[in-house]
Amino acid sequence: MKLLTETHGSFLEWVETEVFNNSYELRNEKDIFASLMFRTALGTMATAEILNGKWTLKRVGFLDPKVTVRESNADVDSAIYYPKYLGGGHVTFTDKATFNWKPVNAWQTHWAFYDSTQRAVVDFSPGTSTSRFSDLFKTQATVKIEFPKCSAERLALLTVLGFYLIVLHNRESAEVVPVD
Repeated sequence: MKLLTETHGSFLEWVETEVFNNSYELRNEKDIFASLMFRTALGTMATAEILNGKWTLKRVGFLDPKVTVRESNADVDSAIYYPKYLGGGHVTFTDKATFNWKPVNAWQTHWAFYDSTQRAVVDFSPGTSTSRFSDLFKTQATVKIEFPKCSAERLALLTVLGFYLIVLHNRESAEVVPVD
């Protein structure tokens, strides 16, 4: 796997390796930068593998939900994402650095993390450059590293967390569709 800091200004793609497999890879034409795998089809526990290690992501809480990010086998959170009621939220790292997660469009299909100066750090747009009809039911995204002035580890965690949040958002959106 390669470092995300080497990709400034270029596009990467989160692709689902197989339909309903709950396994995703962040890649470009020739390299893999990260992977994300949900343990069960309906659960929120996921494992991310990045060049510098393995991480777990998990949504916890019901009335006061949040997403925790930890190094595998650690007891302490490295970052916590706090959602807002109508979409978006913010992630806070252990050193108190905070990044806002906001939709870029009104349909909440295009998202980005912003730093404290409201400059986009990582941008997620729906689909990939080579989307096919067979990708219709896959959750995929194009990622652009806009401003890689944070550490390689933090940039990788933001990239994984952002896609994790998109997958959860898509799952929840599918669950509330009314059926006659």
